[in-house]
Amino acid sequence: MGEQDVLITGRAVNRASQTPMPGTRLKLILNQQGFERSVNIVTDAAGNFVHTFKPTLTDAGLYKVSAIHPEITDRPEQKSFTIQRVTVGPTPYKLDVPKNYPFSIPLFAQAGAATSASGLRLTLDPASQPTGQVPDGISVQLPSPVNLGERQRLNLPVLFTASNAAQPSGSLILTARSDEHAATPLGLVRVDYTLSEALPYLVSTPSLIETGLAQGSTQVESVTVKNNGLQDALNLHFSLTKTDGTPAPAWASMGSAADGSLAIGQSRAIDLAFSPPPGTPEGVYEYRLRVVGDNVPAQALNVYVSVTQSGQGNVLFKAADIYTATIGKNGQLIPGLAEASITMQNEDVGSVSRELNTDALGEALFQNLPAGRYRFRARAANHQDASGRLLIRPGITANQPVFLNYNAINVEWSVREITIQDRYEVTLNATFETDVPAAVVVLQPASTNLPKMAAGDVYHGELTLTNYGLIRADNVKQKLPQSDAYFRYEFLVELPVTLQAKQRITIPYRVIALQSLDAAAGSGNASGGGCHNYSNTLNVSCDFQCANGTQSDCGASTSWFSVSNSSCPGSGGGPGSSGAGAGSGGFWGGGGSSGFGRGRGSSTPIKMKGKRCVYVAKGGTECN
Repeated sequence: MGEQDVLITGRAVNRASQTPMPGTRLKLILNQQGFERSVNIVTDAAGNFVHTFKPTLTDAGLYKVSAIHPEITDRPEQKSFTIQRVTVGPTPYKLDVPKNYPFSIPLFAQAGAATSASGLRLTLDPASQPTGQVPDGISVQLPSPVNLGERQRLNLPVLFTASNAAQPSGSLILTARSDEHAATPLGLVRVDYTLSEALPYLVSTPSLIETGLAQGSTQVESVTVKNNGLQDALNLHFSLTKTDGTPAPAWASMGSAADGSLAIGQSRAIDLAFSPPPGTPEGVYEYRLRVVGDNVPAQALNVYVSVTQSGQGNVLFKAADIYTATIGKNGQLIPGLAEASITMQNEDVGSVSRELNTDALGEALFQNLPAGRYRFRARAANHQDASGRLLIRPGITANQPVFLNYNAINVEWSVREITIQDRYEVTLNATFETDVPAAVVVLQPASTNLPKMAAGDVYHGELTLTNYGLIRADNVKQKLPQSDAYFRYEFLVELPVTLQAKQRITIPYRVIALQSLDAAAGSGNASGGGCHNYSNTLNVSCDFQCANGTQSDCGASTSWFSVSNSSCPGSGGGPGSSGAGAGSGGFWGGGGSSGFGRGRGSSTPIKMKGKRCVYVAKGGTECN
């Protein structure tokens, strides 16, 4: 079932004398449905060898094992083993539902290669629950047992209901079992639920209105009210009042009709207009946007209006990264990102520009800025820049959070010219940090140099996808390399939706040559003299939640497939492909990036016949 290692042992003997072969190099081939994994092994002093195969989450099916001489191309099936795999999910499943409201949780079960399951069922075992018992007030209606065939996917909907006796939040653990493995669970599904009442629920965006303007000017602010509840909000009535409930002054009014019912999921925009006349005393005026309905209790939105003569405002930046809200080396909570440089630039007046560094709290306060629209950019060492726009209003101190992605991964590429074989080998070296409070998802190897292949040749390989961070990676998505006129790419497994911290999966693949790159380049011979620079990429993206609640992007982890030679004449051109240019420019335009990192190329000149190509900062190459 993939939960234990597979031990492969054997012995190498001389064919003629049948004597053991000590210190002999062998190739161990694991063939799964035509996808091969190759492992180089060496026998010990007695001619024996031992290899431990450690299954990952995506490994499943029948594996045919061959131990052969490195030069032999035959694949005799000497041994075999089968890994059965049944995936049940999604897990963890987050559920937000009102009490006394039945909800069908869309769970599924999927069998891997060479795997079937009879009587597959879900059970709710008290001993498996976090509290040792099924939570009070929670009931589930489990689906009927199903029979699952090889590579089949079936839905297992679970009807969840919570009564008034249930706690506001909790967790359930469902266990998947089959007739073949009644004693050993096939998997566990965790359901984290949050309960509420089945009522209308109004949410405003923004959660409060804070604006400012000069005497004699006009400002219009908008707020969007949405019904996120499970009932229609009936006969809503909106009003703008002072804090004591008396009507607001004439210069503060509602600029749009807002009354009426609001259906489930429906939104409504409400405009508030402010135009204090000249002579209005300076100060901060506080109002309430109130709403009440037939089935909605009275509630209010705070509205703050600053009236000034100066026409200047302030902004407080709060910088954060993946370490914010975690415990530092000194045992103290890290409140923010210190020493981040923040630049403010007025969009209309280019001469109005300010720059500050954040303090130990990750804060930077810009004061007495002329009102208007600004661009900002935040920078920090080993972080990706962040930028955006904001509006400075008179008399208001705006709060602007800014999150800078941490460069946990950096990728560099280098080029090694092989003169005799008339080709280049491109190597991508990924440097990444482990044990950081982030999802650090890395594809390895970062680059694969495909050999010289004729039409019909097949190249086998495997990639590993590892989360080296301490946070689970969510929404894992892959963008496979597109097959083209030269190569067809085939991958054995699909990636899981989530990748736990420190989890690793294996991705077997094969590349089938459809035509020779030499022939496509029009070289007229098979000596490898054609000019070609070819590349293609596999990309994996994901996201994760930081300790301070910010949702962050993992970035794109990339693995390159490339073929290049050094026989490009001064006027020559060659075939291009996905991610590759034509002629001698080709692949050298850049390096793949992975995780939070950014690729950067070497400035070493690349020597080619008839041309000299040098990497340039903006990408690509310049040849002369």
